[in-house]
Amino acid sequence: EETNTTTKKEEKEGKEVDDKDELIEKIKEKGKVDNLMGEDMKKDEPEQMKMGKMEQVIQKDLEQIKIEKEELEQMKTKKEMTKVEKMEQKLEEIEQKIQKELEQVKRNKEELEQMKIEKMNQMKKQELEQKIEEEQKEQMEIDTEKKDLMDVMNKVEKLRFAEEENLESSEAECSNISLDTTIDSIGKLEDDLSELEDNAITNFLFSFLSDIRKKVEAIFEEVLALNDHEEALKHEKSALQDADKIVILNTPKKS
Repeated sequence: EETNTTTKKEEKEGKEVDDKDELIEKIKEKGKVDNLMGEDMKKDEPEQMKMGKMEQVIQKDLEQIKIEKEELEQMKTKKEMTKVEKMEQKLEEIEQKIQKELEQVKRNKEELEQMKIEKMNQMKKQELEQKIEEEQKEQMEIDTEKKDLMDVMNKVEKLRFAEEENLESSEAECSNISLDTTIDSIGKLEDDLSELEDNAITNFLFSFLSDIRKKVEAIFEEVLALNDHEEALKHEKSALQDADKIVILNTPKKS
């Protein structure tokens, strides 16, 4: 029975403590102790003192909790700062690595550009050398062709003089052999001209040689005709001489 009484008393006190706590909170919020408590608090001063002590304990607990919370926040902040510092350090390392790679890329790009320039210069040099070589070769061909053309022109000039000499010479001095040689020479000159580049000079020389050939062939035909006529005259002269001999032999001598 005494135990039950004690339990009921404790429950009552616990309930009162809860009520007091709630009341204290209200007092803290509103700041009006006398108006809220009124005569009840004056009548229950021991309980009020007890509640004051409890309030002090609670206040201390709250302050301790606040301190621990601040310490925890500081620890949390310190931990986060450490984490942030590590992240910053890692990011800095990554940035340095990327910067090195970027510098390497720039160097590679510069080297590639330099190689490209050198290659272009080499190609230009080769093209220039090839062009010079082709021009020299072309000039040599032109010089050779010019020399051949000059040789042909000299030969044509000689033929022209030979033709003029043949025209000025007597018929007896014109031989078939010399005319044949002249025609053969004209044919060789025409062959030489056909190997040269077709231009105004070679066309002129072809035309000139053609005229010479026609004149020489005409002379050759005239010479052949003259030779035939000469041969006929020789036969006729020989026949006349033979006839004179016969007449002389048949003429009677005077006694």
